[in-house]
Amino acid sequence: MNQEQIHPHFNQDFVCNNCQRKFYQTTAYSPTKEPVFLTETYCAECIEEEPEFCSFNEIDDKTKKAVACTNEIFDKKKQLCRSHNRQVRKRFNEFLKDESTAGNGA
Repeated sequence: MNQEQIHPHFNQDFVCNNCQRKFYQTTAYSPTKEPVFLTETYCAECIEEEPEFCSFNEIDDKTKKAVACTNEIFDKKKQLCRSHNRQVRKRFNEFLKDESTAGNGA
């Protein structure tokens, strides 16, 4: 996050838009200059963190080289962006469906 665009707002009750933790009477950081109505707020820890990117790699059909996804992560546990998280979940559900039908056929 670009630190130059972030403004501190002291003694605020807020929920961090990044980590979703609640804070009471703490300094909130926001792109908004005026503290009247803060729609986008971040805690001090999240302001200092560098963005993490999706761990999904694909093979480019033309060059046959691995290409890394440049989207920020959505699911921290799996280290995937929203798009690849949905894709992996869909493939896993299809796999489970195929396994359950293969076991019933004999």
